[in-house]
Amino acid sequence: MPHRLSTISAEIFSVPLETGEYLIYAPKRRIAFVANSKTVNVVVAFKNAEHAKAEQYDKSTVEFLCKLGIFDDAYDSSHTFFPSPKRSEVSFDFLISSNSETCCSYCDTNYASQICKTGIGRPMDLLIARKGIDLLFECMKDLNRNTGSVNFHGVVDDKKCWSVLTDSMSYLQKKSSKSSFQIKSLITTRSFPQGINQIQWMSQNLDSCSLIIEAGYKDSDIENGLGLRDILDDVIVKTLESFEKVLFPYELTLALKNDQVISLPDVVDLILHYLRPQTIRIEPRYRFWGPWDGNPSSETVQFVHAFRECRARAMKSGIKVIFPGTELIAHTNFCGKDSGSFTLSPEGELRICCGKHSESHFGNINVLISDSTTSEETVTPTFRQLWVNHSNQVESRSYCKKCFAKFNCAGDCFESRTTEFKGSERCYVIRELTQDQLLDKIALSGGLFFKD
Repeated sequence: MPHRLSTISAEIFSVPLETGEYLIYAPKRRIAFVANSKTVNVVVAFKNAEHAKAEQYDKSTVEFLCKLGIFDDAYDSSHTFFPSPKRSEVSFDFLISSNSETCCSYCDTNYASQICKTGIGRPMDLLIARKGIDLLFECMKDLNRNTGSVNFHGVVDDKKCWSVLTDSMSYLQKKSSKSSFQIKSLITTRSFPQGINQIQWMSQNLDSCSLIIEAGYKDSDIENGLGLRDILDDVIVKTLESFEKVLFPYELTLALKNDQVISLPDVVDLILHYLRPQTIRIEPRYRFWGPWDGNPSSETVQFVHAFRECRARAMKSGIKVIFPGTELIAHTNFCGKDSGSFTLSPEGELRICCGKHSESHFGNINVLISDSTTSEETVTPTFRQLWVNHSNQVESRSYCKKCFAKFNCAGDCFESRTTEFKGSERCYVIRELTQDQLLDKIALSGGLFFKD
């Protein structure tokens, strides 16, 4: 029997499966396995400190739980809002134009969609970009992190924004060359490079690119047998083909409308027949998540079914399909952003989400930084405060406390929701897709258990 029963994880969930078995998940210890009802009873008995009752069960079951780390020397993390061991980097998103396509699809105000029709917007000042890079380095030093990333969000077909991108990268590369830090550089954009010179620059200076695409099809169109260029604009296809010629890694984000769900698996099939993105992200741009009454709508069930079919088909090609609201390792929060990621606005405001909310109860902090220098005395407390603000996450909500997916859930937008959260249809989506990922990881680990 375990000799230190008091260390049993306080966060152990048993999720019923259609097979009659249970998925046992200890998120704070990153352990998952499939078990029968007898094992569930053992876990419940120890969790309730009913040791005498637990002793009635098979000794091998208890020994199995001990070996997994449910008992003994495996302690729960006391700081769940810090990045997981596999997500130890500090990440900054730079909104290099005031209407950067940040894809804030989980935000009630949908900030990106509101302003995307207003033109290019005001580009980020190069001074702010440089100070943001300085801040990243100071934060990495303060938090003792060796790796970081900068993700530029914005258009690349505007000269001013392109200049901010290239000049910022030049500054980042120069600063990186004088340090031991490893910094990844990425770009997320809806626009496309103008000519081979821009494509070559991106492939030589950036690590990867995430392209946001609104595919031009309806479910009814697919039945008539469309080709790739019927779904994606010719300029999109040519750009992606150019990326592949120069071996530049890219990711596709499909902005999904409600009349595109049924045909989504066929569309993904068609894309992968011609192209090889690293991953495909599926982001619904319609509000399929209404108030939760305990039963998902047919529309929500339809999305989950289509997403699962996409994943299964893409897996055959070795391509990963992602729903940003559920990524196990990234520990997502807010609008799909993880707990090591922050956003720098064109105005120099450091945020913990992509949206712009002037009445933020999170206390977004202006890094700047109105003078010409950014001192370490200013930077460190600023960032630490925002880092602590990440503790106010999904798992802190009273409604979410009993949900096994709470540590991996992007949830509704914390910035804009002022009323008490009482669940939504997204809860069903998050739970179903999180369960899928855990079962996949168990299968890939040999079929018995998953331990990260």
